[in-house]
Amino acid sequence: MFALSLSASAAITQVQSQSNWSCSGTSCAATFASNPTPRDLVVVWTFWQSTSSFTASAADNLTCTGQPCNTYLSAVGPTLQSSASTPTSAQIFYAKNFRNPLGSSVMVTVTFSGTASLAGMVIVEYSGTDQNNPLDSVSAGYSTALNPTSLLDSGTVAPANSNLLVFAGGVSDSGTANAGTGFTGIQSHNFSSGMAITEQNSCTIAGNNVLQRATACLSLTTCLAPTGNWVMQMAVFRDASRTVGGPPFQRTPKSHIE
Repeated sequence: MFALSLSASAAITQVQSQSNWSCSGTSCAATFASNPTPRDLVVVWTFWQSTSSFTASAADNLTCTGQPCNTYLSAVGPTLQSSASTPTSAQIFYAKNFRNPLGSSVMVTVTFSGTASLAGMVIVEYSGTDQNNPLDSVSAGYSTALNPTSLLDSGTVAPANSNLLVFAGGVSDSGTANAGTGFTGIQSHNFSSGMAITEQNSCTIAGNNVLQRATACLSLTTCLAPTGNWVMQMAVFRDASRTVGGPPFQRTPKSHIE
């Protein structure tokens, strides 16, 4: 369990996480070790590789009077990295105000509209987030074909609130997974060629409109080598004591040239 050091009035706490790094075909699934607590936030990050372009959706196995108990909304994505050795897409979903009236085991499934040669996913439960409008702002970035880099960079946004959770996920066709400065890794995996990582902020965010940026590195010792073709996404979530409302701000995904 990982708690962000926020104000005494509200604290966003990571309750649990699970991952699945060896999916292929038309779906990918992961199951929580413990049943998520009602009203918590569930965040899903997924990536998939394919030579064709298609979309993804997320859902869990819970039903309430014949209907899904929870709705998984897209926070950001799909974001496509077309320069990777195999074109790679990624997306962040979230389910707010989680419902599990029967206390059942929870399996989250990402379903693809096409066939993935490789896919993976991470699911994370958080307590202490806003139950009605938790998403504050999002961003996404990717390297360009002529300029692969060692630094994964989501780009910046200026959230409207303080006491925030900054969640990020990235994938690259080279290097090893290392969380960026000011971030703590959640779940990560090193493939035979490339890596994937999810992370969250490890420091308090004080004040509104403070620029946020998620980074990760392909090397433990330096962010200069090796280089890779990558995509990096960030979703910023509000805590339960937020004072600023409105829809989330979304930064249009742009390529990064370091």
